[in-house]
Amino acid sequence: MQCAKGHQGTLHGGIDGDETYVAAALRELREETGILAAPSDIGPPSWRRRATFRHAGVRRVQDEVVVLVRLTVPSPAVEATEQMPDEKETYLGFHWWPVAEIETSSERFYPGRLPLLLRRFLHGEEIEEPFEHFS
Repeated sequence: MQCAKGHQGTLHGGIDGDETYVAAALRELREETGILAAPSDIGPPSWRRRATFRHAGVRRVQDEVVVLVRLTVPSPAVEATEQMPDEKETYLGFHWWPVAEIETSSERFYPGRLPLLLRRFLHGEEIEEPFEHFS
């Protein structure tokens, strides 16, 4: 299992209007990485959290769900042509990470507790993460 790190953290986005979490996950994955997935590739929202961070000079508070996406191709190519302008400004490239490297890395990830919680998440554990003040 590998994870992508792209923007100043991991992939994140919001649910638009009446979107389901599955539709939002598919849209955000496509917009931010160019990766196409099917609804059946999206797992349940088993990691829930609330975080605050600064983005584009604005303080945001966000309720989040993290879902597992199972892809048929290991380490697919990532492309950023559908990113929003503010995403393009903060995009630093990407790197596919083995789980063990995330767990031992000194890099800063979003969510901040990703190195501590990732393996539990991948094993299907329900995670109710406490509030994170990220930036």
